[in-house]
Amino acid sequence: MHPCWVPGHYDHRSALRQIHRADGLIEVPISVTPRLRLPLSWLWMRNLGGRYLRSLAPGVCRDTGFLNLS
Repeated sequence: MHPCWVPGHYDHRSALRQIHRADGLIEVPISVTPRLRLPLSWLWMRNLGGRYLRSLAPGVCRDTGFLNLS
């Protein structure tokens, strides 16, 4: 799950950003920034470059305690 808004696809901005249990499964959401909820998945890194990921990843790790780039 991408807990963010992806234009033309979906809007999951209200989804949890933390690791949690849902319907008996442990769900590890794709990492997103805290306020703007910009996704940090491989697709965004590929399109926006490594500098995008390197600048945002430390803050996401401090906030959530994990980084999921699936």
